[in-house]
Amino acid sequence: MRKFNFKLQAFHDASRQRERSIRHDLVRAEGVEQRLRTQLDALLNSAAEWEERIRETQRGPLDHKKLSERIGALSMTRRQIGRQRQALEQASHETEKIRRQLTEAARKRKTVERLRDKMEEEYLEECAAARERQTDDMVATRAANKRIDGTNDTLITGVSQ
Repeated sequence: MRKFNFKLQAFHDASRQRERSIRHDLVRAEGVEQRLRTQLDALLNSAAEWEERIRETQRGPLDHKKLSERIGALSMTRRQIGRQRQALEQASHETEKIRRQLTEAARKRKTVERLRDKMEEEYLEECAAARERQTDDMVATRAANKRIDGTNDTLITGVSQ
């Protein structure tokens, strides 16, 4: 019996490779997103620290220079937070886009796998039917040979078996 040969195997292999590549891209995008979240958390903590320092400066004797520096640092930190949030939002959109691509690639791969499984099942059924026909042919040939041998014996000896 010859081996099952899936004619779309190269396409199937390419679709699996594409899915692996997209999965790798997703892991990378999720890493970038996580790094941006960590940086945003650090900036938020820094802003909270600057706000606390500003409150401390306001409680004691008024030092305009120190207060101005701390307000400037807080302002700069808030701008960084805004930029970080934009970067995080963009990274989140990119990650979601890659997730959709991965879902689509997996759907295509599974479709090809179902087709392969169906074709292999049909092939195995054809092989089983061919073996059954071969067995039936062998049985019929043996029966025919027995009848012929029995007929020859009757012709030679005059006695049927």
